[in-house]
Amino acid sequence: MGMRVRASNGYLAPVTVAVLTTLGALGPLARGNAWLATGDGSSTGDDRVRPLRAAVSPAVATSPKALLPACARRQTLLLGSVLSTGSLDGWRHPAYALTGDEKVVTSLFEKVTPGVVSISKEPPTATQGVERQTQAIAGSGFVWDTNHVVTNNHVISGIEKPYVTFLIKDKATGADRRTTLDAAIVGADPASDVAVLRVGARSRDVSESAPRTLMAPLSRGQSNNLLVGQNVFAFGNPFGLEHSLSRGIISGVSRKMESSGGRPINGVIQTDASINPGNSGGPLLNSDGQVVGVNTAILTGTGTFSGVGLAIPIDTVAKNVESIIAKGFVKRPVLGIVFAPDVLSEELNLNGIMVMKVVPGGPAEIAGVRPMRGGRLGDVVVSMDGKTVGSTDDIFSVLDNRMPGEKVNLTVQRATADSNSDAYKSYNLQVMLGVADK
Repeated sequence: MGMRVRASNGYLAPVTVAVLTTLGALGPLARGNAWLATGDGSSTGDDRVRPLRAAVSPAVATSPKALLPACARRQTLLLGSVLSTGSLDGWRHPAYALTGDEKVVTSLFEKVTPGVVSISKEPPTATQGVERQTQAIAGSGFVWDTNHVVTNNHVISGIEKPYVTFLIKDKATGADRRTTLDAAIVGADPASDVAVLRVGARSRDVSESAPRTLMAPLSRGQSNNLLVGQNVFAFGNPFGLEHSLSRGIISGVSRKMESSGGRPINGVIQTDASINPGNSGGPLLNSDGQVVGVNTAILTGTGTFSGVGLAIPIDTVAKNVESIIAKGFVKRPVLGIVFAPDVLSEELNLNGIMVMKVVPGGPAEIAGVRPMRGGRLGDVVVSMDGKTVGSTDDIFSVLDNRMPGEKVNLTVQRATADSNSDAYKSYNLQVMLGVADK
């Protein structure tokens, strides 16, 4: 009936519409200590909420027949009433009216929030020992292990001394308390837009332990089995609004995006979960609260979210983070080949991509790959490990799943020695991958 009941302690409880087959239930209601209010928050009569007992006359309380019209002695009566087995004074839980789905999301937020941080270029101010929110939040990050935080490379780009702020709920007061620690940049990888910070350290050469009570690593999932349509949650600090959670679905998988290093990032996750400036570096979570991606970019014509957010897959992030922690950089495989622009291969109607240069003494030259020389076209790579190659993106896609020292098989087409012939001959070459420079 659009009503609610306010207990004498000031909390609201939902009103249940019930069919009463007897009128004996009115006795306890008339003697109760509940307060009656309408659904819009106004009182039942004057400008204040009145006791429920005042809304029921003594005659009604002592004589149920007084409720029934004289002309109709019906067995049942539809009444808006509260069905309660005890006092409402003890009803206080704020999640009482939440649906099962809402409880799952709020539980996920509470579980994940200790492991999400904000990253800034300036230390916060403090008043009477209590930290205030800094106005220089560059982005977000999340706890990787007991010493490290992961974020985007573009978040810490240009920051010599990053600060990491944790927002923890005080169990005694329920208030949010900020704790900011120094951090040192362990390493960054522009090609995958990943960076790793050591928390509590004043330089990358001095390792200091971060407080164990603060470092709450997030659980990590997998990104290779994500499905379009499944729920995801973007966590971060959009526009400096600390610890914001937005919900959406996976809109697409296996997207490509060019990194600041000029190399394509493959397997990028597309989502409609709201991502805005300040979300960069924060986790993209599945329904179990596991990190499946790192929020990194949006496609927009206005600078704000327009329904297309992009996240780096956690499988790529995990591999590169472990390399950065171990070596300070990403150990990335290379062929030692400089390819001609894709547009040139398209204009020449080639079946693959043409080799313009090879690094002297590099893996490709050792394997016998030939570059452009003396006016003759270089080898045309048409497949790599059995996968058809049509662009440099295809080459990088294969290399992303390889490590230095591993061998790959290249199929190349080479122009014949007859300068008057357009014929090509195919060769299968095995190349041992080298290590990219830092």
